[in-house]
Amino acid sequence: MSTKRSRSLKQESLAENKELGLEHVQEKFDIIFAVLRQHNIDEERWLDEYCRACPDLEAVMAGQKPAQAPADFEKFLPWNMPDEMRRRLQKRTIAHL
Repeated sequence: MSTKRSRSLKQESLAENKELGLEHVQEKFDIIFAVLRQHNIDEERWLDEYCRACPDLEAVMAGQKPAQAPADFEKFLPWNMPDEMRRRLQKRTIAHL
């Protein structure tokens, strides 16, 4: 994809987020993902595990209930993760193979 087209898609997405009142949500995710990258945590694995830990995820996905953070949110912070969780969520590198 060309750089010009990718910028256009990003601008469209940012405009849509602003229209929906979600511009701050994107900023928060950018910060979260930057912190995860600094700690070599795979963003997709982290997000998947975090979402699975949310109470009543199926009801949230069906639009029947507002999302709630997991009761043990603190363990999802890279500096608080149990060693086993950190190993499971780390980005895979050649050294891991």
